[in-house]
Amino acid sequence: MEPWVIIALFGSVVLFGIALLLWPSLYVTVPSSEVMVRTTRAAKNEPSFFKEGRALVIPLYHRYSILGMHPMKVLFNHPTFLDQNNIRLKIKILFTFAISEEHESIIIAARRFAGLNSSQIEEMASEIFLGELRNTVSVMSVEQIIEHRDSFIDLLYRNIDPELNKSGLYLMNCKIADITDDSGHVEGAIAKKQAKDAEREKVKSELSDRYPHNSELRELLQRELSNEPLGNDTNENPRSTPNQENPVEIPQRVIFKFDFKDMPTKQDILLNIDINIAVGASDDQQFLQNGMKALSGRSPLEIEQIARDMVSQDFASAIEMITIEDINRDREWFLKHCADIVGERLKEIGMDVVFFKVIDITDDSGWIERAGQRALAEAQRNKERTK
Repeated sequence: MEPWVIIALFGSVVLFGIALLLWPSLYVTVPSSEVMVRTTRAAKNEPSFFKEGRALVIPLYHRYSILGMHPMKVLFNHPTFLDQNNIRLKIKILFTFAISEEHESIIIAARRFAGLNSSQIEEMASEIFLGELRNTVSVMSVEQIIEHRDSFIDLLYRNIDPELNKSGLYLMNCKIADITDDSGHVEGAIAKKQAKDAEREKVKSELSDRYPHNSELRELLQRELSNEPLGNDTNENPRSTPNQENPVEIPQRVIFKFDFKDMPTKQDILLNIDINIAVGASDDQQFLQNGMKALSGRSPLEIEQIARDMVSQDFASAIEMITIEDINRDREWFLKHCADIVGERLKEIGMDVVFFKVIDITDDSGWIERAGQRALAEAQRNKERTK
């Protein structure tokens, strides 16, 4: 065998052995918290992504970047910002963010953060947070920031996320730890908010007692009575008046037919009452306007249901205040009593009682019949005395 052949064979064996030794080192292990973005040197092909596994990287042919997908944090410890009224606020706030797992975002992040560690990425992101935090505080007052904390954070999200997305990042969480100032404006705003919260709880409790079975009506009236906004208000989106935004038409007349069973009186006697009650739009323009405001956005069917529930609940309350003798003694007084109780509540939604028509009143114990007999006997005696 020629010497050169022997040398060639020997060289081939050596090279093959070296390749076997180096082959494992050509694989890069990617942990679950990271993503590898691999491209060729020519950069003509789409990048390949590898998560939680091993990827082959051939020297001089492949190039790659490792991106940490774990959450990163930036804490601002009471830097100073100017609010809408140039009041200096000190805010302690923590931002949590990460690289987005969307295909395009990973490509952008790989190009932007190639070779950078988490600390360096956090430093770059902090410039975005600081700038947008300053912009957001500048369009709100101290009172708005304190009273509508959710609106403030929502506005931060809307301002920060688009800027982070340009770098392949997204905002995971934003937590305000503390807001202070040297002039006492923050303390005053907090005290004002606490007073409003206490008033809202009081209103909520009162409405719960009056309308225990109608959570929708309680929520509606609570917003109006406590002047609670329907959504998160900021200076950017001032709320239109309800009548402009959602005009409603209160029905002129609607008749409700009720067949009440086992309604307790003041004596705890259970009555069965068959009655028709008509209600309609109030003649008082002030009550009518207030009702239109309270019912803003409601459909005619919803308005009728709200009115029906109010009438049903308040008629039951009216019956609980009187005795069977009161009903038998003076039917006209009885109807006026019920109309007054029911009508007082209907004013809150711009409506009045039109008429009551009692079809029948009965009970299972005979009280009404006996009370009627006593009333008839008394009337007969009075007639005889008059003669």
